[in-house]
Parts: sequence; structure tokens; C-alpha cells
Amino acid sequence: RTSSFQFKGQNLNIGEVAEQLNVKHVLEGSVRKANTRVRITAQLIEADTGYHLWSDTYDRELTDIFGIQDEISAAIVMALSETLGLVPENAPQTHAATNADAYDAYLLGQHLIKKRTRPDIEAALEHFENAVELDPDYAPAQAFMGLAAYLLTSSGSTYGDFTLDESLSVAVPAVDRALELDPELADAHAIKGLLLYTRHRNEEAVPYFEEALRLNPSLTDARNWYSSMLSEMNRPAEAFEVIEAAYAIDPLSVLTLNNYVNELMLRYQHAEMEPLLERFESLDASRTAQFRGFILNQQRKAADGAIAMLRGADLDPGALRQQATASFAVSRLGLRDEAIRIWPYPNAERIFVDFNEPEQWL
Repeated sequence: RTSSFQFKGQNLNIGEVAEQLNVKHVLEGSVRKANTRVRITAQLIEADTGYHLWSDTYDRELTDIFGIQDEISAAIVMALSETLGLVPENAPQTHAATNADAYDAYLLGQHLIKKRTRPDIEAALEHFENAVELDPDYAPAQAFMGLAAYLLTSSGSTYGDFTLDESLSVAVPAVDRALELDPELADAHAIKGLLLYTRHRNEEAVPYFEEALRLNPSLTDARNWYSSMLSEMNRPAEAFEVIEAAYAIDPLSVLTLNNYVNELMLRYQHAEMEPLLERFESLDASRTAQFRGFILNQQRKAADGAIAMLRGADLDPGALRQQATASFAVSRLGLRDEAIRIWPYPNAERIFVDFNEPEQWL
């Protein structure tokens, strides 16, 4: 979904879309609504030739939107199976809310949380809380309320001001409730794994990530979090395999690209990074500039690296991590006062200690 939505509003032909996603076939469609009726069209296109292998139109009354989603997604899966010879284990299933307004609030929260900016996550949390208030037994809303609360912590993330304890006091009960309501909800397993990983309970987190990927192998958030944890567990080969698979599934996800490029950088695979950075630049120029700065540092070009990181910080003034990274790069050049000026958090004087003034060491 993350990669597909990168094409929204762009006038690209199917061949260009398929090339960027590294796929042979593209399923496209539309949804049109008039009063209480909905018309859904879907068509499967062979990317190389532009040939329409299959298409269909579904007209339905909007009496049960969840039933319609299940019915039509199952019909499309069956059509794809017959046309391409695929053998899926199961058709996708909609996790239905009993309250339509709760479902709308959940969808709004989903849209916002994927943007991964502080204002969007704060707004997403409000929508998830609203969905839970309207339908306390709606498991996906419970799970993502937990994720939004965690993402707004101030430790390990720059998205919010909650302490970790404050975040977890909301996140843990919400995710546990989601798993209680729906033990087959892949997102809930993945978020539970993330919360355990956050508390350094890595061995406990492993089965949750594994179960999430068993239930939904395309869940790239789970792959991103799992890969990061495996790296910390000194299991680099497995970590790389997991993030490489995430990139293959979701090549235009900013988070996935960021983590995959980072793994390549840690391995000094600069040549392999270059085409990815070219792709990354159109999605997030600020992070791309930061990575180019890291490469220059690895090549012992510290001044050029600092310039690239400063450029990255300038490209996204609201990205505090980029500012902090640039600040450290400047400090390594011996420019302590400049580093303090750039540092985006409080207590810069204690971060960049002046060793000529012993009282600052305390």
C-alpha cells in the first residue's frame, strides 16, 4: 500500500509504475459512489505489453461495506489465481467494525499515521481513540492506538514528548486488548513485538514478529522493526535478509528505504547504495543528503560529509534528528560553538563538553 500510494495523483503509464515497483503485472481499479450504490472496477494489466488480461465491474448496494470488501477482494483474488496461476492460501479478510463512524475514524488514523510526522501522528491518535470510544471491541483501532501512543514518545523517537512510561501505559493495554479481541490480527502481533523490543525484551519479541509475518508476509512495518531488532541482537545476516525482503515488497516506502540503505551503509556497500539514493531523493531529499554525508565520512571526507548533513537539515527544518546528526558532524570538525547553535534539543552545553573547562565535565 505504501508504495502504491506514491503514484496517487501522478500521470504515469503502467510500464513506468511496474518498473518502479519491479513487478510484471499491475492491478488497477476505481471506486465510485452514488447515493447508496457503489461501483468498483478492477483490471489486471501485463506491464510489458499493456494488455488487459482480466477486468470486471461490481455494482453493489452499500448495505454492508465490510461484506462488500470481503466479497470483492475474494473475487479479485480468485480471478488473479485463475489468470496468473497463483495459489493463495486465503483471500484477504476485512476486519469489520460494528460502527461505521468508528471505521471512518480508523481509516483517517491509518492515513495519517503512515506520514510519520508529529502533527500527523498526534491527529492519528485522536482518530484511533475516537474509533475505540465508538467501538471498544474493534481490534485494529485498539492496535493502532497503541502504535500511535508509542510513536509519540520522546525516547528513541523525535515524534513526541511523552515519556516512555507514559506511552507504554496507553500502548501496552491497547495492543493486549487487540490481541485478545482478534488473535489473528497481524498488525497487533507486530506492534506487540515492537513494544517488547522497545523494552529490550528481544527474545520475547521474536515470536510476535514471526507470527505477524506468518499471518501477513507483506507487512513491511513488521519487517522493518524485526530487522532493526535482529541487528541489535547481533544477527546481521538475518537482519539484512528481513530488510531486503521488505524492500522487494515495498520499494517506495520511506521507512523501508531508509532502513535498507542504512544496512548497506553499515556494510560499506556504497555502489549498491547509489541507485537507491537516487530513488530516495524524490521521496525524502533531506534523509538522502544525510546518507550522502555518512558515505563521505566513511570515505574520510569529514568536512564534505558535514556539509552534506547540514544540507539535509536545511531541506527539512522540522526533522530534529537530521539537525542533531549535522550538529555532531560539525562538532567532530572542532567547531563546538557551531555545533551548539545547530543542536535542536536542550542542554547542548552538556552534550558538547568543553574539555578546557573542567567544571563542565561534571
